[in-house]
Amino acid sequence: TSSNITLNETNYTVVLTGGNSQTATLPSASSSNGRIYIITNQGNGTKTISSYKALNGNNSTGISGNSAVVLQSNGTYWYRIQ
Repeated sequence: TSSNITLNETNYTVVLTGGNSQTATLPSASSSNGRIYIITNQGNGTKTISSYKALNGNNSTGISGNSAVVLQSNGTYWYRIQ
């Protein structure tokens, strides 16, 4: 998608192709227990994602250019699992 997106239960893999100001909004972790999203950024600039726990446990809100993250909800937080 090239525009901002709010993810829901119908999404699984999302490819972000818009400009640097593009945002992907995750649903509440509490209503998404066990759900997994694969989010890919095909652009050069960093895209904004709702807050999630990075691999090191720190809060993060971005996805670097030309990369992907796999996020899973545990019912409390969104965690990057890959």
